[in-house]
Amino acid sequence: MDPYHKVCQNHKTVEEQWKELEYKMSFEGADQEEEEIIQQAYERGKPESKIKVIGVKPSSKSQGVTVENDGLEHKYQIVGSWSSYKVADEMEVQMDGNYQAVIVMGENSWEEFFIIQDNDFSKRIYPAYPKSWKSLPCIGPQKAKAHNRWRIEARDFDGVPEEDLGKPGDQYLVMFSWKSVKILEWDKFEDAEPADYIRGTYHLTGSWTCWEFMEMEAVGDGHWKHEAQLTSLGLDFQVARAQDMSQLIVPDIQLSADGAPMQMGDSGTKVLGPDDFSDVGNSMKWSIPGELGDVFRIDFFRNPDALDELSLTWERIDQRPVQEPAPRYFLIGSMNGWGSEYSIELVNSGNYYSCEIKLGSKTETFQLLEFKRGDRCIHPDKKECTQMQAHEVKGPHLYSSTELCWCIGKAQADKARIGDTFAVAYTPDERRINWKKKQ
Repeated sequence: MDPYHKVCQNHKTVEEQWKELEYKMSFEGADQEEEEIIQQAYERGKPESKIKVIGVKPSSKSQGVTVENDGLEHKYQIVGSWSSYKVADEMEVQMDGNYQAVIVMGENSWEEFFIIQDNDFSKRIYPAYPKSWKSLPCIGPQKAKAHNRWRIEARDFDGVPEEDLGKPGDQYLVMFSWKSVKILEWDKFEDAEPADYIRGTYHLTGSWTCWEFMEMEAVGDGHWKHEAQLTSLGLDFQVARAQDMSQLIVPDIQLSADGAPMQMGDSGTKVLGPDDFSDVGNSMKWSIPGELGDVFRIDFFRNPDALDELSLTWERIDQRPVQEPAPRYFLIGSMNGWGSEYSIELVNSGNYYSCEIKLGSKTETFQLLEFKRGDRCIHPDKKECTQMQAHEVKGPHLYSSTELCWCIGKAQADKARIGDTFAVAYTPDERRINWKKKQ
C-alpha cells in the first residue's frame, strides 16, 4: 500500500475520535468477564476435597449505558449550580429537534451544569473533561463515573474566551443536539436586560459540626455571622455557599507538594472562592487558636455591590466553662469507601448507638469514628474480627489503617447473604460491638 492511502486509511474524523473517546470512557473494562460460583460440593468419600462449579457471567459495568442515539423520543433537563444540582429544569425542544435552556449568570460569575435524560439522574450527559467549555466531547446518558460538568466562566481570567465574559444577571442560551454525536453549545445574549439571580446563603462546615453544614446568620449589608466555643474538637472550618461543596470558600494558603497545608488560615487571610476545590479536599481551611472555653464570633462578608470582594474574620467575645458536645459515632467501611462516599451515623438509642447496613458483597468490614475524626478511630485488636471472637476494642485514637476491623459475614453464625441487612450496635460503656441480621 502506498503511503498516501495508508495515511488516509488511518485518518479518523472528529466524529470518529469523539465516539472512540466516549466508548473508552463508558465501556473501559466492561468486556472483562466475571466468574461466579454456581455450585459447591464435596467429593464423595473425600471431605477435604471441595468441588466448585465455576460459571462466567457478563460484567454489569456497562448495563444501561447508551452511546448511540436510540432514535426514540426523549426529554432532556438541565441541572446546575444555581440549584446546587438538586433541581432539573426542562429544556425546550425546537422544531429542528434540538433542545434549549436559558441560564442566568449568578453572583459567583460562573455556572456549572450537566444534562439528564427523561428526568432520570442515572442517565446523565456530561462532558469528557471537568469544567469543560462548549463544543467538546460528551458522554452518556449513563450513571456518571465522574463529576465532570460544563462551566460558563464569566470572569476575566486568563484563557476565558471574550465571548463568555459577563456579570451577574447576564443570560446565556444553552443548546443541546444529538444527531450522530452529542453536541452542546451556548451563546450569550448580548443585548438582553439583566435578569434577577439568586442571592446565596452561607453555611459553616467544621471540626465541631462533624463537617456537616451549619447555617450562618445573615445580619445585613453582606455580613454573615456565627458564634462557636472552642472545645476539644477544635475550630477548624470552611464556608460553603448554598450548602454546596462545589461552591466552597477557603483561605488562600500554601500547600505542600503532597497537598498538605503549610499553615492554617488566620483571621483576615485572603479569601478564595466560591469555587470547586475538590482537588485539595479540606486541606485549605481556617483554624481558630485559643483556650478551651473561649467563645468566638466569626464574620463572613461578601460585598453586595462588588460580589468578588470577600473577607472572613473572627474575634474572641467571651470565656465560659467548656461544654463538650455529646458523642457521635460514624461507621466507615467497605460499604461506603471507608467514609469517602457517604456517611453512616449511628443513632443514639440510650445506652447504645446503632445503624443499619446492607451487604453489597459476601462480607463487609468496618471501623467506627468518633465525631467523624481520623484521630478518634475505634477498632478491634484483630484483623477481620467477628463478634464471636474474643477481642479488645481499641480507641478512640489515631489509627490510619483499615487492617484491624470488624467483619460481617465471615462467621457462619451470621448466615449472611448479599442483600441482607444487618443492625450494628456499639455500647460505649461496655466497649462492645455486635450485629444482628434483620428478618
